[in-house]
This record gives sequence, C-alpha cells and structure tokens, in this order.
Amino acid sequence: YVLLAVLILQVLDNIALILLDSETEKGERKYDDWSAILHVLDILCCCAVLIPVVWQVNSLQNALEDDHDNDDDDKEDNDKDNNNNNKNTPTNESPSLEEDDTNHR
Repeated sequence: YVLLAVLILQVLDNIALILLDSETEKGERKYDDWSAILHVLDILCCCAVLIPVVWQVNSLQNALEDDHDNDDDDKEDNDKDNNNNNKNTPTNESPSLEEDDTNHR
C-alpha cells in the first residue's frame, strides 16, 4: 500500500510540475519556490521506492549466501559420513595369491 501511495503522490507531483511550468513564468519567486518544493518531493518519492527495493535485494542476496553456505556444510557432513561408513564396511577384496595357492593344494 505504501508503494502505491508513493507512486500516486509522484504522479500528482509531476502533474503539478507541468502545471507550474505552463501557468507561471520562469524567474518568478512563486515559480522558484514551488519548483524547488516539487523537485524535492519528487526525489523523496524516488527514494521511498528505491530504498525498500534495494533493502529487499540485499536481504535476498544474504539469504542466498546463507543457503549456499548451509549446502556446503551439508555436503561436507555427508562426505564425512560416507567416509566413515566406508571405513566400517568390509570390502570385497580378492584373496591374495598366497591364500589361493594354499586352498588348491
């Protein structure tokens, strides 16, 4: 709702700037005062839109980095678990030649 209100305010501000340009002559005190006020209002509206967008992008990047770090930690944990499991499970190694010779004699 805030962004909608700011956008509407910015549209009204720009309409007021157009009317100010067409109804008053440049160089008049009234023109200079209102022009400055409306330009400041326009800049504030732009900031009111951009700041939340930049804030959201930064928080999404941080969340992505956290997820990436957690994925790396999970992979390391899985690799350690797999290595421990491989050490504990017997392997099917072929018998040595000496054992083969003794069995056939």
